[in-house]
Amino acid sequence: MDYQQATAVNVSMLTFFVSMLLYNNSYIDPYVVVTNLILIITSGFLLFIKIPARYSWVLIDIEFFVSITEIFFFHGDLSPLSNYAVALMALFLTVLYVISRTYEKVPEFSLIYGILFSFLMSAFARLGTDEEMIDYYSAHVFLEGLNPYLPENTASVYSHFPFFNPVCFGTPFTTGGVVTTLGYPSLSFLVQVPSNIIHSDPNYVNFFFYLLTFVSLYLILRKGESLEIYPYFLFPTLINLDYTLFPDGGIPDIIWVFFVILSLQSEKIFWKGLFYGVAISLKQVPLALLPFYLYYLRREGYSVVKFVFYSVFTFVIFNIY
Repeated sequence: MDYQQATAVNVSMLTFFVSMLLYNNSYIDPYVVVTNLILIITSGFLLFIKIPARYSWVLIDIEFFVSITEIFFFHGDLSPLSNYAVALMALFLTVLYVISRTYEKVPEFSLIYGILFSFLMSAFARLGTDEEMIDYYSAHVFLEGLNPYLPENTASVYSHFPFFNPVCFGTPFTTGGVVTTLGYPSLSFLVQVPSNIIHSDPNYVNFFFYLLTFVSLYLILRKGESLEIYPYFLFPTLINLDYTLFPDGGIPDIIWVFFVILSLQSEKIFWKGLFYGVAISLKQVPLALLPFYLYYLRREGYSVVKFVFYSVFTFVIFNIY
């Protein structure tokens, strides 16, 4: 990928960011919904074009300073002394950024800054979503030797988390009541087994994979000798705070996204199939990618049969019981 393509991806991510802002603020307005849809489609088309990269680093500079500004807004209710500390830290980070620009070390700075920024902007919720709560409780049921897929074994999930109001956070049925059953493949709750054992916040698992995605993308680009475009992916991710707040707010999708990225970037068909199998063992959503992925594999000369076999085998291993 060259600078023109990287710039197009960057602008695409910014366009998608605008669509998320619109939808978050007025998702029941039909005009906003239509505008949102147009922006999403536009962001998709941008991935297939090249944008002149003459001033692309100006865009990266702007995104960095926007992210610095977001730190102040996020921590704006701190005491005056804390605000001074945040200001000094922001100044220090800005100096480091300027130095990295001068000595062409922005990718290295970006990785460190991205991890630090994510910690600064995190606000770990207590579970956050009913999906996270059910996954976490299912891991507990599993450790008790019971089958979490039997409705009666998870029916009392809300009584175990009295602070979690089903009226506010539950997924309602049209016939009354809320969802209390496990609806995802087994790895969705197996990843929460360690959290149950050490009695830690399950959102730490999501956040760990969020940071791991930063590191893996950095290593992938470095291996492909394209590390210079790493900031083009990182900074639009940082300024879209939803990407940080989702994992630490109880939305675990970043875990399957991480394994899909590993699958797409792996060179051997075994690893492609294995990582994709792990992804679909977490959630059914990656199956939406399958037709396009199979077409890509066939076009690139990979064995589709082997990919399907390794994926299915991995899925069965995690879900056989």
